Amino acid sequence: MEEQNMAKKKLIKASVLLLAYAVTYLLGRIFFTEPGNYSLEQWLWGDWKQLDYLYGWLLDKGWFLYTIVFSMLMAVKGKERLGWWVWAGFTTGMLLGEPAGSTPVNHSYHYGWKVWLLFVLISIVAGLITENIYKEHGTCRHRSFLYVVTAAVIVCGWVVLGTILNVQQI
Repeated sequence: MEEQNMAKKKLIKASVLLLAYAVTYLLGRIFFTEPGNYSLEQWLWGDWKQLDYLYGWLLDKGWFLYTIVFSMLMAVKGKERLGWWVWAGFTTGMLLGEPAGSTPVNHSYHYGWKVWLLFVLISIVAGLITENIYKEHGTCRHRSFLYVVTAAVIVCGWVVLGTILNVQQI
């Protein structure tokens, strides 16, 4: 009976995480769709070329789906903190990566994918550290969690700033 309750809790947590990704998808469609006259179906599932570069690239290459699958697998395995970290890194990287470069006609000089990838990788590391802290010490170690969050934010900010400065020099 307790196993069933644990399985239900994991499934509920994974469902909430999936809902967060669905909201991210819809907000991406709202804010990153090029102006035009689209039907609802075209707006929801249309060609990635109607989207701003990074968001469209993430959808076209499957990275949006891969990230969802990874986060969901972690949540179902009981590592929902890692799944949430990956979602946060994915979303933040997408939001900050889009302005990291102009979108030329041939899309060859947009560096937003580097910002996005670094945010996702850093969030995976931060999520693994967080899972390890909670596994070893339980929820009573809030100070350790804050150290991890602070370090991740500092590193991410440094990476984004460095990437944006490098893009502007090219």
